[in-house]
Amino acid sequence: MAGSNEAARKDVFTIIEKGEGKKTYWCKVGSAWEAKDGSWQIVLDALPVNGRLNMRDPYEEPEGQERGRDDRGGGGKQSGGGYQRGGRR
Repeated sequence: MAGSNEAARKDVFTIIEKGEGKKTYWCKVGSAWEAKDGSWQIVLDALPVNGRLNMRDPYEEPEGQERGRDDRGGGGKQSGGGYQRGGRR
């Protein structure tokens, strides 16, 4: 188990694939926290229609960089709180 609450927190995403050769979008749908017993509490703000979830460490914005532009292949913040991922699958 992680030593602090921040280290034990994860962001929960669903990955939306728009079709062959098109970009994929990462849409944040909730958060998760590690409990004292090592299990996970997951709170979803939306349900993915594809049934797939992905938990990631929270992304910290590099100092001086605007939100929505990052080095993860993203193009910008999408409606619904998602992050565009440059065609990765």
